[in-house]
This record gives sequence, structure tokens and C-alpha cells, in this order.
Amino acid sequence: MPISYEIDRPNRLILTRCVGQTELQEVMRHFEELVNLPDCPPSLDVLLDLTEMTTVPDSSQLHAAASATARASEQIRFDHCAIVASSEPVRGLAMIWVMFAQQSFQAAEVFRTFEEARGWLASARVHD
Repeated sequence: MPISYEIDRPNRLILTRCVGQTELQEVMRHFEELVNLPDCPPSLDVLLDLTEMTTVPDSSQLHAAASATARASEQIRFDHCAIVASSEPVRGLAMIWVMFAQQSFQAAEVFRTFEEARGWLASARVHD
């Protein structure tokens, strides 16, 4: 499965993983499933793992994914988004997506490691 996720309800955190060839239709299905979860917390921080993603989406696909994020954020408040991307092409695309999707989050950043991403999320929560 190219996209998987788990929700840590007590910590209001969703860990989403994109693995291998991740297509736009799968991203759209992910958001549709998320907003339809009956017990989804009303607000979440996001830890997005792109370390195993091999797809290189184009700008129109990034824009469509950002639009899907914005639609989902009408039902679920996304607070902070930490993206982990270790390869340079995916890091660059993640940074572009952050520009497209920034209105859906209080803050969003791209990191090379999980340690950096988790540290930033923890710090962001302390300052809320």
C-alpha cells in the first residue's frame, strides 16, 4: 500500500507514510478516508514520512494535493506539519508542496531526519 497512516489520538498526531510509487489518486483517497473517519480528532499535527517515496510528482499534482489538504482542513484542523524527506528530489518537491499548502497549517517544515522533525513538532507544541 503506497500510503498508510496511524493516528496517535492522545498526542493529536497523524503519522502518514508514502512508500514507492505514490500516485495522486491515492493521495486524494487518503484525505477522503481521513475526513470520513468517525473518531478522527478535530485537530492534528502531521508527521509525513516521504523517505521511501520514489514518485516525483509534477507541479500540477503537488497543487492538487495541496488543494486536497485545504479541503480536508475544513473538517480537521491541521496544526503543524513536519515532513521527512531524505532524497534531494523529494525534499525539493516537499518544499514546493509546503508553499502550496501553507494556508492549511499553522506551520510546516521539511526535515532530513525523524529526530529533527519530531524535535520541531515537540518545540512547536510547547510554543502554542
